[in-house]
Amino acid sequence: MAVLTVFILPPKVQAHTENQASVIFKQEKEIFEDGKIVGTLHRTITRTFLDDKKAELKTIDIKQYDSGKTIEESKSDIIEVKSENEVYVNGNKVDASQAIYAKPVISENLANPLSPPMVILNSGGLYTFTTYENRYLPGVGYSTLMSSASGVKNRLTTPEALFLDWGGAKDDEITKVINTSLYQSTIINYSYYADTVKSYRTVIAQNTAFLVTSLGVAVITAATVWGLLLGAGSAVAFAVAIYNASGDAGTAMNAAYSLLKTMN
Repeated sequence: MAVLTVFILPPKVQAHTENQASVIFKQEKEIFEDGKIVGTLHRTITRTFLDDKKAELKTIDIKQYDSGKTIEESKSDIIEVKSENEVYVNGNKVDASQAIYAKPVISENLANPLSPPMVILNSGGLYTFTTYENRYLPGVGYSTLMSSASGVKNRLTTPEALFLDWGGAKDDEITKVINTSLYQSTIINYSYYADTVKSYRTVIAQNTAFLVTSLGVAVITAATVWGLLLGAGSAVAFAVAIYNASGDAGTAMNAAYSLLKTMN
């Protein structure tokens, strides 16, 4: 059966004002640092059309800490849709034809099934991205198996990274088995970030499913998402949610990776 690839071009008749920013996404979430919630992040994503086929997406983060401190940060991406098969993000060409299938999140244990008396207490994270597994061996004690890459590949031009699918993590994964009692608080923080990565994959899977229903197709590609970001209608919200979640997943992975490097 042929694969139908849907590509949404920005409508020429769409009413928009060039060089005028409009809000397309808002979000509030907790700021997690050093094992606790320390404030609230307020995020706004705006879209500014530079011409009919090019727009700037600007992410503005305002971090309000419980201590009273406020930090504002921002970053931008330029999306250009020249034609159905020619899409550029920050000047880098995107593979507009590669189909992405919504793969299930793998929840298998990191290692091969363990023989008694080793017991797996719990595990979490997103397989092949950032994971952990808490173990107990009678007579020896508790240990934690952790594995993480430093982030996603270039999510703007790598479809697997955009969707957090198999192959989307960077190729610098490290794996360690740590004595849990020696790094208890660090492992708690690491586990938080690993579970956060998995939650973002869930967000992406849900919004991909919404796009499938909204567009009436079986397959969503990276080009579908980028095209929608310059389009109109309710489907734009689903595309922005995918774009936002994949970026945050990369940030959480980097935080987990940095912690993992400090443990021996």
